[in-house]
Amino acid sequence: MGSDPKHDPLAMLLRQFFLSTMAGCCAEYIGRAEAGNWGYRRFLLELCEVEAQHRLQSRIGRSLKESCLPPGKTLAT
Repeated sequence: MGSDPKHDPLAMLLRQFFLSTMAGCCAEYIGRAEAGNWGYRRFLLELCEVEAQHRLQSRIGRSLKESCLPPGKTLAT
């Protein structure tokens, strides 16, 4: 992999597949995988978990924005 994430073939493909969070952190996770001697399954799982968590947080944020609820509003208040 190249040192420039914008020209890294893996990161470029991930962006083409609209997996921008994975693309943005793949270099970091490649380093972790190499240092920790991870197998390909663990590496892929770690990247997918990061993407899934980011998408969940984005979905929650969009839903809260669309709800027009005041900030800090909960079911108890």
